[in-house]
Amino acid sequence: MFKILVAEQEVSMLRAISNYLTDTIFQIDEALDGAQAYRLVIRNNYDAVILDRSLPLFSTLDICKELRAGGSRSAIFVLSGQTLPDDRERMLDAGADDYLTKPVEGRELTAKVKAAIRRRQPCGYIQTLACEQLTLDTRTREVMIKDLPLRLRPMEFRVLEYLLRNQGRIVSAQELWHEVWHQNSAPSDTVRAHINLLRKKLRNQGSAQQMIQTIQGRGYKMEAISREPVIAGR
Repeated sequence: MFKILVAEQEVSMLRAISNYLTDTIFQIDEALDGAQAYRLVIRNNYDAVILDRSLPLFSTLDICKELRAGGSRSAIFVLSGQTLPDDRERMLDAGADDYLTKPVEGRELTAKVKAAIRRRQPCGYIQTLACEQLTLDTRTREVMIKDLPLRLRPMEFRVLEYLLRNQGRIVSAQELWHEVWHQNSAPSDTVRAHINLLRKKLRNQGSAQQMIQTIQGRGYKMEAISREPVIAGR
């Protein structure tokens, strides 16, 4: 099931969109203003985010910018009550995938959301990765260790996913900085901070071994049972 955020200031419109999407294959979170939407997107990994263009308290434009600056791969849809070419261009430049004019037909929106999510799933893409007693499901965004859920912030999830996809080999801080944060500059302390947070959360969850090892002067390595990622499901 895909996880979607719907942020709409009009309650009737919010319920209409959520009810339609809930009847398909989506798990829905809701927000009535930009501040609430922003809090949700920085705490969760959404497959898609649907935003009212006129959200109060925190602008839709800034939410788009923040998502892309943080490396989010969520599909972003902006719903507007007006057709303004300049605004459409501004939102698309900020990272939105599509800009739709209200009222939006439920089937069309669902089809567009599904298509956008599908484009983010490369052919042969492994959806569930595992290392020892740790599993990560890229579809549900669930991380489990010893059958207990592990709560991660979006960027922590992405770092862990990247290490799992490359387990058995050394991944440099520069590679993580480029591939996860999409930055070409020299890596900042952000990479090390996220690695340390992941280690702490794994340890607090009862991981007996240090699955993420530091290779001095070279980077990090996720220790696996085998050299190849374990496919726990597709």
